[in-house]
This record gives sequence, C-alpha cells and structure tokens, in this order.
Amino acid sequence: MSTLFNSFFALLLLGAPLFVFAEVSRENRIWPIGGTAQPDPHSSAFGPRLKISEDSRYDWHRGVDLPTPLNTPLLAVDDGVVRIAGSHPSYSDGVVQIVHEWDGVTYYTNYLHVSSSLVAVDQEVSRGDQVALSGESESGFAHLHFEVRRDGLFQRNCVNPWMELPYTDSSTSLQVSVGSVQAGGNDNEYIIVVIASQPRTILDMNGVRLQIRANEDGSGQILFEKEVNFNAMTLATENWEDLDDPVQDDVTIEPASFSSTEPERAVYTFTFDPVTFSLPEGGALVRAYAFDVFENEVMAQQELAAAGSTSSTGGSSTTTGSSTTTGSSSSTTTGSSSSGTTGSTTGTSTSSTSASTSSTGGGGASGASSLVLPTFVCLLGFVTFVLVHLP
Repeated sequence: MSTLFNSFFALLLLGAPLFVFAEVSRENRIWPIGGTAQPDPHSSAFGPRLKISEDSRYDWHRGVDLPTPLNTPLLAVDDGVVRIAGSHPSYSDGVVQIVHEWDGVTYYTNYLHVSSSLVAVDQEVSRGDQVALSGESESGFAHLHFEVRRDGLFQRNCVNPWMELPYTDSSTSLQVSVGSVQAGGNDNEYIIVVIASQPRTILDMNGVRLQIRANEDGSGQILFEKEVNFNAMTLATENWEDLDDPVQDDVTIEPASFSSTEPERAVYTFTFDPVTFSLPEGGALVRAYAFDVFENEVMAQQELAAAGSTSSTGGSSTTTGSSTTTGSSSSTTTGSSSSGTTGSTTGTSTSSTSASTSSTGGGGASGASSLVLPTFVCLLGFVTFVLVHLP
C-alpha cells in the first residue's frame, strides 16, 4: 500500500506542472509593441467599425489596429516558428506570420503593414524577439494591424486578440442599455434598439444578446432571444465580404466613430428589426445583455406593458461579471459557429445561462477548460498502476 501511495503521489507531482501551465500560459504572453502584459493603445477594435480612411464606411475588422511610429520594433507575443516573412501573394503589404501551439491548438499571429521583416521563414523565435519593423497602410496611417487566427490560415479563423493576450479586466468595463422599444410594421412585431459600449483601454466586448420574457417581472417563458456574437460571426462566415454589410440576420450594427485619441468609449448601436412575439396580457420584460470574450456579461432591462407603453426598470448597467438566470430556452443565434453554414445563421437551439460569471481578468474561461487534460492524465496513470500491480 505504501508503494501504491508513493507512486500515486509521484503522478500528482508530474501532473502539477500541466495544471500550472494550463492556467498561466496566456498570462505569460506579451503585447507586440510594448512587450508587456499591458495592452497596447488601439485605434480600431475587433469586429464592427467605421473605416476612417475610406470615408467612415462600415467595415468588419478581423484584427486590432495599434498606432505606432514608423519602424517601431515589433515583438513576438510568444514562442513560435515563422511561417511568412516579408511579402506574400495573399497580402498587399509586408507581413510576418508566426505559428504557435497554445493549449493543443495551432494559432497564427499576423503582423501586417510592416516596413521590413527581421526574421526568416522557418526560424524559431522566442517571446519578446524583434520580428519586424512597423510600417503604414496605403492611406499613410502608421500602425500595426495585428491578428490572431485560430486553427486555420484564413480570415474566417480570426478571433479577437484579447482572447489570447494578457490584460486586467475591470468591473466597470462593459455598459449596456435598452435604447428604445417601438411597434413594428406588422402585428406582433417590434423594433428594439440596444446600445453597448466599452472603454478604449479594454476592448474585449464580444457582442450583445436581446431577450424577451413573458410578464413585466420577467417570471414567464422566453418569447424571443437573439445574439450577435463577434467571434462566432467571423468563424461562421466563409465569404468574408458578407460581414462588411451592417445588416446581419435582421440586426443593424452601427459602431460610432473611434480613433487613436477619441472618444473615451467605443459605442455600438444594435437595432433588432423585426423582433417578433405575441405580447401576453401580463406584459413582457425586455432584457439586453453585453458580454466580453470570456462571457462575463452585464444586463439592462425595460418593462413592456400589455397596452404597448413601456416603463423603465434599470435601463442601463455598469456591472461586469454578473448575469441573471435565463433558464432553458429556445433561442435564435446570429453567427453561431457550430452551425457549419455560410454567413450568419438563424436557428433554434436550447441554451442555458448560469446564474453568475466571475470576472477573472480575462483568463478564467480558458484556464478552467484546460484542466481536463492533466486531470485525465493523472487518473489514467493511477488506474494503470493499480491494474499492473494487482495480484
């Protein structure tokens, strides 16, 4: 028995580094200009934006723009191997692309608009190594366009870099409100506006969700639910130009102007039209959620009286990391990556939302899921040892 216990203890010690690595691997990375865990200043966030260099036209941004003077050294955010260095037929400007293995998944970090490459193809690089010098886009704007592509080489594989680079979250980062509720063009149709924002220093917002519940206190069944998820929409859309249309699955997305110096918050207006449901005699409750890349969310709500008038019950919220229980429901999701269809998708699914989520500085989601492998390794080793030593 002593030998059995000692062997199991040794297996736990061997598995411990896996637990530690799984929890802190993302926190060990750096941002590509400053070279620290402090996010670099942004002039454009991931997802919907107005492209100032092209008369503020609507554009779906698959990376982040980091303004910096020409020829600023750009750093590897983590260890990896260079795949592209300099010019490439798939890119109009100079580019450096580095391959990383993060938590068992292949990722690609893209450095675009570079003036020159400081590395060669197939070269191994370490975190903090200088890989390129920054340049400018065709408009003459000096900046780095930085992308993270997950499990694929294409634009549809882009995810918000805030998912994979370190930062400290804030309990007041996201804000959301129900802007207005109006009658639509047909019976049982409404036009509902949701307004969400995030501070320019924490651009981790991943979308909004609109939910209508029966009864003015929200105690009844869910009558309508739809989500706009930036990452999921990007991953689900094979034709990347489709996302440059501001109307996605009956939701019009209107980002406010945002640059390297102003405003203090990035603001987005989402107009859901139509929102179709039959208003019960007991009225309904309109709930708007905004959530970040790690599913921390905030909620605002507004009553919808049976007669058609509305009354506000907390139209805005500044609390991050909390949610209310929505229970099991039928929902319609915009851009669900699990659908396997082209473009944003509309379908009916059963979903369940937990009563609360904690703000973990952006790291809780990936850390918890990555504990499965080391746990399995330890248990498998223990079972194998017992079977081998049984008489």
